[in-house]
Amino acid sequence: MSSTTKKKPDFISSFSNGSLVEEDKAGYKFSESFNYWIFKYGDIVYKVYKKPVTKENESIETHLMEKLERNAGLLSPDLEFTLWVLEQNDDSFKLLPIAESQGNVIHFVFRMNFFPANRMANFLIEKGKLNQSHLALICESLWEFHSRTKSISDRYTGTCDHMQKIFDDLVYQSKKYLHRTFSQAVINMTTAPVQRFLAENKRLFFLRAKNEKIRETHRCLVPSKICVLKDKAIFIPMHFDNVIQSFSDVASDLADFALSLQMKGMKELSNDFVSHYVKISNDKEVLEIMPFYLVLKAYQRGLYESLKLSLLGEDSETLERASNYYDKAAELATELSNLVTTKSRNKPVNQEPILD
Repeated sequence: MSSTTKKKPDFISSFSNGSLVEEDKAGYKFSESFNYWIFKYGDIVYKVYKKPVTKENESIETHLMEKLERNAGLLSPDLEFTLWVLEQNDDSFKLLPIAESQGNVIHFVFRMNFFPANRMANFLIEKGKLNQSHLALICESLWEFHSRTKSISDRYTGTCDHMQKIFDDLVYQSKKYLHRTFSQAVINMTTAPVQRFLAENKRLFFLRAKNEKIRETHRCLVPSKICVLKDKAIFIPMHFDNVIQSFSDVASDLADFALSLQMKGMKELSNDFVSHYVKISNDKEVLEIMPFYLVLKAYQRGLYESLKLSLLGEDSETLERASNYYDKAAELATELSNLVTTKSRNKPVNQEPILD
């Protein structure tokens, strides 16, 4: 890890002494993630989004954050997710609901209920406690969420051309880290299978849009964003930087969690998870399209971990994670290639058209 240590923001002391919140500070705990400073007071959590608010970006960021708050209500009402702002005047700070904002916003803040760490899916996975009943609860809650969200009506989002562009952009951005977190072989092993799969499945992607499977989705349904309670799963939302990017195939949410399980050597549970969702939703096309989204998600995760290296400095664990995700993308692309080859061999030759 880089030896450079960033100075903590001045407002952290205002959170720690309890002057910014009404909650009892007896249960106060502070933690930090890649994107947030996190302040816990008993059963309530305040997550300060690290990206600073400026006059130039305040309008669009406010719009995106308000959209995030609305989506969080659809995602998990029990989370009681609300949008707040942290404001600064000279050396003093205020924490207010966004509707009461007085200007001089320096950070957006998410206030939500806290759920026990031992109920988070990442904890259950690490302890080897994730089971079929957990998968069923996650799938049921995810299907309910997808059923509540709206689909997109444009003719581009989710199409083969759109997905090819997304994949090409991932490859282009990843080249910044060539020979650092992955090799040219990964590009060679993934590019052709993805291109061929998209070229041979245009109708499948067209039907996904026609059947309203391109919807507002979570976009980062990883284990650390899932809390499994006795009768439901709670999903913690993620911030997105583009309104359109909140729309994707529902299969992309499944691929997020399925990939996480595969990276932990739990491929059977990964397959069971997808099968649970298909059974609940009757969305059988998921099985056809899932291999592509697994490749795409592995590439995205590899790029994300590589980006963290650039922003946070050299770290052996992050470097290993990035390399493992790129290697997984190559492995999954090989499976995708075999799938395409098998389908091509089984395609009927000179079949007479079926007349109604």
